[in-house]
Amino acid sequence: MDQKHEMAVSKMRELVETQGIPTQKCLDQTFLRFLKAKSMNPEKAARCLLNGKNGGKNSFH
Repeated sequence: MDQKHEMAVSKMRELVETQGIPTQKCLDQTFLRFLKAKSMNPEKAARCLLNGKNGGKNSFH
């Protein structure tokens, strides 16, 4: 993973964790998949990840 991808994954983790969702057990590849789907935009990718889990109830377990 290059530095651009690492920075985007780090920012996305930070955004997800600000919603009270731990990300320690999540693989970087999971975040990278969402980032690629959202043109490497961490804000859009985090929102997509959070809204997609459990019918949009902000649960990532």
